[in-house]
Amino acid sequence: MWVLRSILVLIIIAIIVGFALYNSGPDQAVDIDLIWTQRFDVPVITIVFWAFILGAVVSWLLFITVYLKQSNQIRESNKLV
Repeated sequence: MWVLRSILVLIIIAIIVGFALYNSGPDQAVDIDLIWTQRFDVPVITIVFWAFILGAVVSWLLFITVYLKQSNQIRESNKLV
């Protein structure tokens, strides 16, 4: 089952990346205004890429915390049995 889920995730990622590449051009740029800095004429594909990376890292961190918590609960349950 995990193989099908992995293939589905890869297909969805490929569609999203293809959509981003298809819709980005050299004339599509935005200005970024963060708290500590400003960037002008940043390509949209750069924003999409870093948003994807940030989302992947946050998802991974959430997964790790849940995994460690469940592993700890299983270990405690096995000690009681």
